[in-house]
Amino acid sequence: LWLLLLLDIESQMSGKRSQTLTSSSQSSKKSKQGRYNPFKRGNRLMLESGMCGFIVSATNGRDENKCIRECYSLLNEVIDEKSDSKVVEDNDNDVGAVDEQNSSKPTSELTVEEQLEMELKEMKDKKTVRVLNKAATGCRGLSFIKYKRGTKIDGLSVVDLANRVFERALSTPGGISRQIQRFLPIQTTVSAKIDTIISTLKELLEESLLASKKPATTFKIHLKRRFHEALDRDETISKVAELVADTSPQHKADMGNPAVVVVVELIRNVACLSVLENFNKFHKYNLHETQKDCKEDM
Repeated sequence: LWLLLLLDIESQMSGKRSQTLTSSSQSSKKSKQGRYNPFKRGNRLMLESGMCGFIVSATNGRDENKCIRECYSLLNEVIDEKSDSKVVEDNDNDVGAVDEQNSSKPTSELTVEEQLEMELKEMKDKKTVRVLNKAATGCRGLSFIKYKRGTKIDGLSVVDLANRVFERALSTPGGISRQIQRFLPIQTTVSAKIDTIISTLKELLEESLLASKKPATTFKIHLKRRFHEALDRDETISKVAELVADTSPQHKADMGNPAVVVVVELIRNVACLSVLENFNKFHKYNLHETQKDCKEDM
């Protein structure tokens, strides 16, 4: 009897040990997954092709949410400085067609349905629609603020909005931001394939000072890679330089102080592209460094 009791106790203890080892191994796997695989989609909006907006990094690399909130605040401020307009979403509906047909009618002659449709349209026109959304990049401390395509704020592009922010930083003693490090405008995002990058840049170049019919100027290619090894850095820069030389041979490369900078930021499997004129003036669109210029001038 005593022998049976001892065997039973020993089997129970061995079972508990195996459970403890299993749970510890599972927890270690979870911790490793959390450490080495921080890029998880979930329900978040992810950086992908077909976007335009801003690459944003925080000053300390951690307070991303504070940084994003400050970006929203700055964008609203620079818009309100010179405009009282509100952002209106461009919806496809039939309300506009009804309004055009009834625009010449007095209100008293409209049916109840037509009056309701007119009131609904007025309410929609006055409604402020969210055109900025945070998109995750999968890189710690780096975010992307997506600017809704097709929406115009007094005809301002993402480059115009960013330039307003930086001009304000240059003229404001004490600075305008504490949380934002970089605030880089991105005209478009595409798949990180060399053919796609070259074809897209060709279109962007024709809308810039590097266009084929523009007077001769200087340029530089800025390329940065994050979690991307598919495209070789030097080879990609060479391909972009060949594009400029083939389409607009009058423009010359200048590594020191170029008038135009072609930006290629490779983040995982996405290429973020822009052609910018104030890249050096705004310290590579580093808001923290640009603010120091105002302090030095004072």
